[in-house]
Amino acid sequence: MAERRIRERCYMCESESNSDEHVPPRGIFPDVNALMSLGIQGVDLRVNLLTVPSCAVHNMATSRDDEYFMYILAMNHATNGTGEIQLLTRIRSAYERRPALMQSILSNSQPAIISDGTEVFNTRAVQVDTGRLTRELDKIARAIYFSNTGNRWFGNTFPIIEFMEFIEPQQEEARRSYARYRGLAQLGTSGLQRHGSNPDVFWYSVVERGEGEDRIVLLRLCFYGGAYVSIVLFNSLPQQRTGND
Repeated sequence: MAERRIRERCYMCESESNSDEHVPPRGIFPDVNALMSLGIQGVDLRVNLLTVPSCAVHNMATSRDDEYFMYILAMNHATNGTGEIQLLTRIRSAYERRPALMQSILSNSQPAIISDGTEVFNTRAVQVDTGRLTRELDKIARAIYFSNTGNRWFGNTFPIIEFMEFIEPQQEEARRSYARYRGLAQLGTSGLQRHGSNPDVFWYSVVERGEGEDRIVLLRLCFYGGAYVSIVLFNSLPQQRTGND
């Protein structure tokens, strides 16, 4: 009975849950119809998706951020073929229904040349709304923590959006800082188990260090095979499960 009462509480707050929140958002996983439209048969990328109990505020109320996150991921140059499928199907369909979001993303775009270390790409750079991405990644981090431990995380989260490039000369200091963060994140999660039933779309690794107020949790997330994000959870004690919760 204690477990049932706990599961009826939202992963983010004390409110009772009334739905299941997909983590990450279900929309980033191409559906069967999209795959079949491109001649891909017998593949279902929406099986065994991670879910956590959620209240309405922390589920449907964040759907606009979910959609923005889906667009930014699928448009990223580092994504694999699955990300390209999403761009050709779900993103194209969403654009045809509601073009305003894509238009706002592309409104300030500019030509850019980037390199992944082996190839040089001619592409377009957009100014990312880091506030929206940070909110989305904060939600994902807390949901993964809840799913892994059964506890809510009420401390801080710090996202390192590794797939974000800094191309302006005045952003050189930020670029160097992110490069250092990337290196530390890669070192901290190297060789760890990868979780996720559909790794072509999403997988994550997790490592914990320290105890009490010095405890740090590091999550390494990978979307579409090449869009990496690391998230540090720090400076708080998680709320523990109790029979009275």
